[in-house]
Order: sequence, then C-alpha cells, then structure tokens
Amino acid sequence: MNKILLTSLLAMSLSATPALADHFTLPSGSATEKVVALSTIDLKNATNGNNNMPIQLNKSVRGGTLSIAGDTFDSGLGVHAPGKIVVRLNEGVRRFKATIGVDDGADNKPNHGIVGYNVVLVKQDGTRQVKASGVMKRSDKGQAIDVDLTDGKFLILETTLGNNNDWADHFDWANAHFLCAPNAQQPEVIPEAAMSTTHVVKLPVSQESGTEYIPLSSMDLKNVTNGWGTIRPNKSIGNNPLVIDDTTYESGVGVHAKSRI
Repeated sequence: MNKILLTSLLAMSLSATPALADHFTLPSGSATEKVVALSTIDLKNATNGNNNMPIQLNKSVRGGTLSIAGDTFDSGLGVHAPGKIVVRLNEGVRRFKATIGVDDGADNKPNHGIVGYNVVLVKQDGTRQVKASGVMKRSDKGQAIDVDLTDGKFLILETTLGNNNDWADHFDWANAHFLCAPNAQQPEVIPEAAMSTTHVVKLPVSQESGTEYIPLSSMDLKNVTNGWGTIRPNKSIGNNPLVIDDTTYESGVGVHAKSRI
C-alpha cells in the first residue's frame, strides 16, 4: 500500500511541474543560404494599430523582451493590432519562418490581448494562398510559421482585432526571418498599394559583348540639383517604389522638379 501511495504522489508531483521556458535565437546562415531577419528590413511602409506604440525591432511593442507563453526570443517585431506588413519577394527569397503569438507583456485582463492573424502568399499570377490564419490570446503557446515562397511575389503578414477591440493587442512576429540564396536581393516591405502594379521592369541581367551597364542610381548624385526633398536612388522622391502607369521600375532616380543631372 505504501509503495502504491508513494508512486501515486510522485506521479502527481511530476504532472504538476510547469513546462520550462526556452530562449530562442535566429539560425545561422551558410555558404549556400543566407538568413535575413525581418527586423533588419526597412519597415517604414508597414502599418501598426496604435499610433502611440510604434513597431519595435527585437522587442515587444512595449519595449520589453519578446516573450510568448514564457518563451523568449532574440529577434523579431513587436506590433500592435491591427496592422499589416507587405513584403516584396525578390528573386532568390526561398522561405519565411517565425514563431507568432500574443506577447506576455499584454495586460492580463478580461478581453485583452486577443489578436487575429493572417499569413498570405501572393503568387506571381496574382492568386492568394492563406498559409496560416487564426486567433490567439495571451498565454497561448507560440505557433511556428514556415512558408515555402516558391513562385511567390508578395508575402502579407497581418494582425487583426481578435474580439472586435484592440485592448492590449500586442503581437510578436518572433525570430521572423527569410532564407535566401546567397546572392538574392533582400526582401522589401512596400506600401500595400504597390501590390496593384501589374508589371516590373528590371535592369538587364546579362551584358552585350564590349558593353557595361552602369545604373544612374549607382553614381554619386551629390552634385545634382533638385527642386524639393531628397533625391532617391531606386525610389521615388517620396521614398516609395518607382511606379509609372502601373509599371514598377527596379532601378532609377526619383527627383522633384526643377531638377538637373
């Protein structure tokens, strides 16, 4: 009887032991694949739900450690729903990975910290594939996201109101990163409106014998005169993609009249 009682007590003790929290870091790249953290990409075109709480790099939206159900993360974004991040997937961008969830720093109150999310891949032909979608609340374990970006044109990372209000809707895109070919151009966060462009013009990849392509945007432009603002290599004067008549140009210079080069 004593032996049975001891075994039962031991089983109860083990079952009551809480799960240990873990700390996660970004993976290392290799000679055949580079890692691009989402937090290293320019996020000026991303939207965030609370104007008083901007998107935080490698921190929660309140400025603390990225933490989901006790697990902590070195890298990622802390955001406030509703918000949207639209990423242009340049050639050679292969996969997207992250752990997502409501940050532990969200207020632990009724109806607080309940966030909807959508991860959507837009293919080259314009079709959309929902890769992950749902609603998470504070204390839910983080959900692993792994998206094959083959034939992808854009990746949309969206947070929504999980219960029709935005009370403490603090969400983490933890350890969010892209796996890319070594020579791939870095993914870009673009305005959502830029997705509607129907054609992208790139510089020639190969060169004719005896010729050399030198993009104007690669030259030193300090002596150029400009009517207003700052001259932008490979961007419009407003720091957006170069778009003319629904055609996006990968290379060029954005100026404001009167201007002379």
